[in-house]
Amino acid sequence: MGLCIFFFLGLPGFAQTQEGYVRTENGIAISGVTLRPVGNRNAVTSDQNGHFVLELGGSLKEGDSFRFSYVHKKGFEPLDKGLLDRQFIVSSSVPVEIVLISSKQLIKTKEEVERQARKNAEKKYKKQLKNLRKQLDDQIISINDYNIEKQRLDWQMESFETLIAAMAEHYARTDYEHLDSLNTAINKCIIKGELEKADSLINTKGDVKPRAYENIEKGKRLHEAEVLLDSISTVINGELDCIRKNREKE
Repeated sequence: MGLCIFFFLGLPGFAQTQEGYVRTENGIAISGVTLRPVGNRNAVTSDQNGHFVLELGGSLKEGDSFRFSYVHKKGFEPLDKGLLDRQFIVSSSVPVEIVLISSKQLIKTKEEVERQARKNAEKKYKKQLKNLRKQLDDQIISINDYNIEKQRLDWQMESFETLIAAMAEHYARTDYEHLDSLNTAINKCIIKGELEKADSLINTKGDVKPRAYENIEKGKRLHEAEVLLDSISTVINGELDCIRKNREKE
């Protein structure tokens, strides 16, 4: 009896395991990805089907949460930049899903989106400037009104440069396996160069706190550009009111 007790005490605790798989944003399995959960020195590698099995240790059980300390494959990076901060749930029935993107593909997509968005934004700017010039030539607006509105358009175009990079990042990091209608609409706006509309759609996602966190992750420049546009609009509207009042006095 004593020998049996000694034998069982000598056995290590049963390790909790967690299955998962690694794929691209387009649903293609990725093999050879090294993964290590927090608190475990032993890393695992995804197989040819992107499948892996983690040993989480005996202290974790069904429904507990865990994080990764390391997820790596040369030439790839997490689609979600906050992957290592995410909490995953231990489950015997639901596999963990890790999404990586090719670093080269990420750069290429961002460059293509930036080029297209910038092209459309510049086209819109030139059209608005042409219409503004026509209003001046037709004496519909004064030279002062023209200068004020042109300044607004110039500032708006400069702010687009700030938005374009952040929007391209959002587009390039889209998970097309789980693309909902909202993200579809956002991506269409980005490609068309409708950056303010895309920014507005992004800000409709979730409650205030998650939305704020999401915007920080995507870059503080989004918020800074939005504040800049608001402040410029306030100044311009104030100047236009002064002009109207002066005209009324005349």
